[in-house]
Amino acid sequence: MLEWTCYVCALLLVWDFDQCSRATGIRLVWQWKVGAVAVFLAWMNLLLFIRKFPVFGIYVVMFTDVLSTFTKFFLVFFLFITAFAITFFVLLQNQVAFSTVGKSLLKTSVMMIGEMDYGSIFDGEESVHFPGVTYTLFVAFLILMSIIIMNLLVGLAVDDIKSVQDQASLKRLAMTVQLVLDVESIVPDFILRKLTMRNMTVYPNQRRKNFIAKLWRGDFAMKEVAEKLIQDAEKVGADQAQETTIAQLRGVKQEVRLMATQLQTVRAMTEALIRKSGIDWEAEDQYHFD
Repeated sequence: MLEWTCYVCALLLVWDFDQCSRATGIRLVWQWKVGAVAVFLAWMNLLLFIRKFPVFGIYVVMFTDVLSTFTKFFLVFFLFITAFAITFFVLLQNQVAFSTVGKSLLKTSVMMIGEMDYGSIFDGEESVHFPGVTYTLFVAFLILMSIIIMNLLVGLAVDDIKSVQDQASLKRLAMTVQLVLDVESIVPDFILRKLTMRNMTVYPNQRRKNFIAKLWRGDFAMKEVAEKLIQDAEKVGADQAQETTIAQLRGVKQEVRLMATQLQTVRAMTEALIRKSGIDWEAEDQYHFD
């Protein structure tokens, strides 16, 4: 969808819609606007293509994950922005920055990232008609938006980046496979038959001096994948050993309980025989088995 929109906008930009455009090459006003959109979409499309490369793609994945998290949080974020924007519009509409609801929304969004502009709002040419309420809401905005909300966004971003880094090698390998599949779907069959590699010998311990070859072949990605698999295997082995030990301890605990029950039974039978024989006897020790 992004590619098609970029192509359509680029086509509308280069198309001559009147005689003046054909003669001079000057575009219409709306064509310049469409051209700006086309340039922006082209660079975004390039960013999505970079995502498929093994080395640089992981950072694009981080960006898309953070953007997805922000999109989910955007509703709560937008409600805060709207609440303060409309409030500032009601109280400060005599100032240019808050003269309309749209300008107030934009100014409030800019204020959230740290550009409070305290001097021009409270000490500028335009006076503040309701200073008490305005000061109170300004302090509330400073605490809620600039401190709490912004730190919450940073925390969400850090958490997403951490989760991506934990699976970076596997994600990078998956993106490489997806790139190969996309290329194979585009290249004709007769070229694929000529370029198909029947067998390949890999020397994992051999060092390549060419840094570009390492990037192209994905040696860094394969090394990280191998290390990740080794760590996972060691972790699985340790988990299995721990589970075996826990199972053995549970078995020993059950045996001890069974022995304690048998000892209590023997003790009770012995006490019954002593009482029946008429022997005076007091138990000095009391044993309790849980």
